[in-house]
Amino acid sequence: IKEVISLSKELKCDKVLHGGDLFDSPLVSLKLCDTFVDIIEQAGIPWGIVRGNHDEIGHNPNLSGESILDHIFRRSKLIYHLGGSSNGKIYIEGFDYYHGIENDLKEKGLVSSMPHVGDKQIAVVHAFITSKPFNPKVMHVVVNEIQTTFQLVLVGHYHAEFGIVKVNNLITKVNTTFVSIGSLARLTVAGSDISRMPNVLFIDTDTSLIKVIKLKSARPAIEAFDLTDLEKKQQFENKIDDFINSLESVKVQGLNLRSVVEEIGKKLGEDREIIDEVIRRIGEYEN
Repeated sequence: IKEVISLSKELKCDKVLHGGDLFDSPLVSLKLCDTFVDIIEQAGIPWGIVRGNHDEIGHNPNLSGESILDHIFRRSKLIYHLGGSSNGKIYIEGFDYYHGIENDLKEKGLVSSMPHVGDKQIAVVHAFITSKPFNPKVMHVVVNEIQTTFQLVLVGHYHAEFGIVKVNNLITKVNTTFVSIGSLARLTVAGSDISRMPNVLFIDTDTSLIKVIKLKSARPAIEAFDLTDLEKKQQFENKIDDFINSLESVKVQGLNLRSVVEEIGKKLGEDREIIDEVIRRIGEYEN
């Protein structure tokens, strides 16, 4: 946060836009809340923030009046809920997360509340927007499925990043640039968090320049995470896979699946923890 503020001053930014999920929970300590607000207000640059799913109570912005983020909106003079605002030339509109927003974006499009205001329109959206199809079981929408009149769409929610993607809207006849820079914090020892470095996006509305800036204060994955645990977990998963694959080549009659696992595990001399884990996963699938 301090480096973001430093960059904002260096680049003489008018404001900072935040795509939601300020914290990992809608309810955090007031001490942490006050620390964040004090840092922002001492810098003197306004922050416009949309509500992300982690900021909300029940994934519903209308039920989130008692959340810490809404408390910050009431408490701070410089941190505000990003609704719609314009300086005459640029119109910026924020779109809070709510359950089902991805389906609405796919079916209804991303529609500006003030389509004729400003020479350029920017949307800040907290939704699972991706650059290509994702797991079909996960609610999401691909950039080319969204019809919009916004020229620039800043994507929150997706903690990984897909970078800068340009789309020509066939219906609205508008060329739209979608930008996803991922989250400012890395929370998991997952492939996406290990391989990427947190960054920010600088937008010069006078020249239409957009530039991704890597944060110097972010440590490389080898320093930020304990990768030995990841290696142990991967080795364990490999053993699980090997054991499951071995089940396909063995014929056992008259036994249920758990007994098959026990029987073959003994024949292979497999570790007890591997056998127990396979049996536990069988139970999960049955449930």
